[in-house]
Amino acid sequence: MKSSLTNAATFIILFSLTLSCNEQEVTVNPNNTFSSGTISDGQNKSSSRARSGDLLFDGSEGDPIDINTATRWAANYKATLENPNDIRAHFFGTEILQLLLNESGCVGIRMYYALDDNGIKKLLLVGVDASGEDLRPVEGVTLGVGGNIVADFSFPCPDYCPPKSL
Repeated sequence: MKSSLTNAATFIILFSLTLSCNEQEVTVNPNNTFSSGTISDGQNKSSSRARSGDLLFDGSEGDPIDINTATRWAANYKATLENPNDIRAHFFGTEILQLLLNESGCVGIRMYYALDDNGIKKLLLVGVDASGEDLRPVEGVTLGVGGNIVADFSFPCPDYCPPKSL
């Protein structure tokens, strides 16, 4: 259970950081709403839909969360780390994210937790189609049929943390 919470917190932090780099502007008003809905306190439309067994994706999955929730969740995760220098975030640039999103049929990105051969935490990104299937490259090929890829080589935090990281 603790591992699931840790993994969920890491995903949300990374996804929130990814969204913050998007050039799109999200306007928040005093009622805590944005252009396509309400900023969430951690309960979102996507999680309830996934629990209902409906695995069709349309690209609208996910919701922004308020900074207080994000900060609290990041602190919850940091408190579980045995070593304060353990990796707690990954940065991916827009080019690799665009490559994934530009794959034929891609409606979003799935992020997999992984350990490399040296036991170092990694985050693998793969495009996902509307049926929820990973857009996998051909085995043994980095750039596969149709340009499908699995992305890695992020910049982990720590070492690449901003001074005011979550």
